[in-house]
Amino acid sequence: MHKNRIAKVIPLVIFSFLVFSGCKKEEQTQKTETPAIVELMTVEQKDTPFVVEYVGITEGSKSVEVKAQVGGILRERLYQEGQYVNAGDVLFTIEPDTYEAALKAAKGNLDMAKAQLIQAKLDYDRFSNLYKTNSISKKDYDAAVAAYETAKAQVETAQGNLSDSKIRLGYTNVIAPVSGYTSRANFTEGNLISTSAAAPLTYINQVNPIYVNFSIPATTMTQLRILANEGKVTAAEELSSTVYTGDDTKYPETGKVIFFDKVITSATGDIKIKAEFPNPYMALLPGQYVRATLDGYTLTNAIVIPQKSIIQRQGKQFVLVIDGQNRAHFTPVELGINMGNYFMVLDGLKAGDKIVVEGTNKVMRDNALVMDAKTMQSKAGQAPQQQAK
Repeated sequence: MHKNRIAKVIPLVIFSFLVFSGCKKEEQTQKTETPAIVELMTVEQKDTPFVVEYVGITEGSKSVEVKAQVGGILRERLYQEGQYVNAGDVLFTIEPDTYEAALKAAKGNLDMAKAQLIQAKLDYDRFSNLYKTNSISKKDYDAAVAAYETAKAQVETAQGNLSDSKIRLGYTNVIAPVSGYTSRANFTEGNLISTSAAAPLTYINQVNPIYVNFSIPATTMTQLRILANEGKVTAAEELSSTVYTGDDTKYPETGKVIFFDKVITSATGDIKIKAEFPNPYMALLPGQYVRATLDGYTLTNAIVIPQKSIIQRQGKQFVLVIDGQNRAHFTPVELGINMGNYFMVLDGLKAGDKIVVEGTNKVMRDNALVMDAKTMQSKAGQAPQQQAK
């Protein structure tokens, strides 16, 4: 009987020892687990502007061909290539001798026509008086009237020819039709210039205002319109744009969207947009690459998280949510519209959640212990102060 009691006690002792050992090991594991140092972010739910940067290129608001309106030898170029010119500035001169001679001839023809008109008027008056007294025939009177009317018409023609000659002589000074920056001259002094030449003398690009052309993916616009229909996105009455130059400098002027294509470019799947920017100091020049945003859309009461906080696993998206014991949990999320380095979250997170935004690769399993890098730095800074006390 005593042996039976001993046989019953021994298993209980062994079980208790094993349980105690397991608990001790778990306790030791928890004590010795090294937390992963990560950066955390507290999730917020608020109105967030839709801001994505796209590659854009500047374009002069006007690009004008400067062409000769009369032919002749190019005498002189009066501007520096690339120089800013004002509308009305003389850019080129064409040899004027032929046109000056034509103007003198036109003046002479007008004087002759006026003299003939004076004579025709005298004849008309004289024949009119004679006709009233039946001293001449109706035929002679009609001839005097016709001669007088012809003389008046010849004066008008001569005046028109004179005006045309003055205009053509004026065209020997080739002026800038608009203000802007000139391009390289296509002809040098001494060349025979023809009005039918395919190439212009030069170009002028008007740069104030200046245009910025960029494109937005059609899929993004589709998402914005769907979200707007669901009440999750609002749009301003007038869309605007912001520009950043190559060195990340923000251009101080705000652009106004003046063109929004209604057709998708089949080759790229994009929608073309054009914004107009004031450019009073010529800080932007045509052909300059910039980064442009489409401003005016707002995600209403939305949760937005950095792209770097998102983990891809088997075609699904997760974020690491931290609980009250600083344990990280892989939490599936449903993502909405892409904003470059950020994503809208449609489901899976709520305001107040803490998520890992830097160091996700350090968390290898669910329920892993983590520590916020900012908290660790704060504790490290407090240690020397306590030692000094």
